Amino acid sequence: MAENEWLDLGKSRRWQRVYHAIRDGYQADQVASLTGICLQKTINAIGKPIFKDGPPQVPLADLLDKLEHDPGGMDEIVRKCNGHDYARLFRDAALDAETRDEGVKKFMFAICDKFYDQVAMRSVTPDGKSTFRQVRSVLDQARKYLEPEITRMSQQLSVNPDRPLRRKAFSSEKNTVSIDTKSILKESLLGLRE
Repeated sequence: MAENEWLDLGKSRRWQRVYHAIRDGYQADQVASLTGICLQKTINAIGKPIFKDGPPQVPLADLLDKLEHDPGGMDEIVRKCNGHDYARLFRDAALDAETRDEGVKKFMFAICDKFYDQVAMRSVTPDGKSTFRQVRSVLDQARKYLEPEITRMSQQLSVNPDRPLRRKAFSSEKNTVSIDTKSILKESLLGLRE
């Protein structure tokens, strides 16, 4: 059973990781990588039902079909979803899109923008150590780093909205040093050889 997904940073533990990354001084490429993970998991989660054997929280396939054939009909789907945050956001963001792919891309950027705005507002400190301009600069750079990933995911989702999204590692993720776990198995927790 899936949890209900929210566009509110206070209710979305997944997206709070982005807030903590900004607060902890992560670089824009690291924030973009984390955002890509959050976005992928969010899109996959809204496609799952809250109740076993129930309808998905947001029927992306139906929204995409309406976008392609009857954009005015998206309101009907939003009503069927009881005005779910993500269904309304899809309708609002993708309404003027000319293709399914463009509609999904606008939707994904709208999700990021909603959370980035909340992260920016929460990250500003009264002592001036973290200003709105500084935080917004990092988030804007992260958004640029994220664009190829969003383009790839939007193409994948527009072709098959019922299939879970998969991510490719960012270049910064590929360059991380992996730990050889077999070599540390013989070490004790105190650092002494056994």
